Amino acid sequence: MADGPVIAAASQVALKEGMTLNKVIAFAARIRTRYPKVGLILFSYMNPLLHIGYEAVCAKLAEAGVDGILPVDLPLEEREELLAPARKHGLHIIPLVSPLTPEERVAKIVEGMTGFVYYINVAGVTGARNELPPDVAEHIAMIKRHTSLPVAAGFGIASAEAAHAAANAADGVISGSGFVKATSESVEAAAEFTAELLRGIK
Repeated sequence: MADGPVIAAASQVALKEGMTLNKVIAFAARIRTRYPKVGLILFSYMNPLLHIGYEAVCAKLAEAGVDGILPVDLPLEEREELLAPARKHGLHIIPLVSPLTPEERVAKIVEGMTGFVYYINVAGVTGARNELPPDVAEHIAMIKRHTSLPVAAGFGIASAEAAHAAANAADGVISGSGFVKATSESVEAAAEFTAELLRGIK
């Protein structure tokens, strides 16, 4: 629902090649074995989680060593259904806040949450932007009035300049489309892209 052309195309390639959520979880388990200290968050729409079942998927994720779930299209009003099994298995549920979320609702969204808060920089779909909106810092400051959790900023981060702007206001910087695009070119391109973002953040 929020996927721009890069992420949408990557999803189609993954499906065509036979990727499933269970295979993603198995891949995460291999990453966890090799990199025991790296944080792992499952970024997913709800339908794959519903297909497996909340209790079963939370148990599998915990067994694989995944730290939490970022459920993109899970509304606040229906969150408890996933939150209960997630907490039972020691998983964080990462809440999302957009520029259009009223402050009163932000307070409800972040209440009692763990891990971090994902702030969506722009209203729209994923993808690179030439620059971030001027009110990103203002929105993040508002979120921080209601939680002590770190706030990570995503959407539109595909350059050192955008990463720098986001890092000035947020505790973390998230890049999806830019990284996926670079990865589709080569491992070397992905490494250089990551290095570019790090230079901007620093």
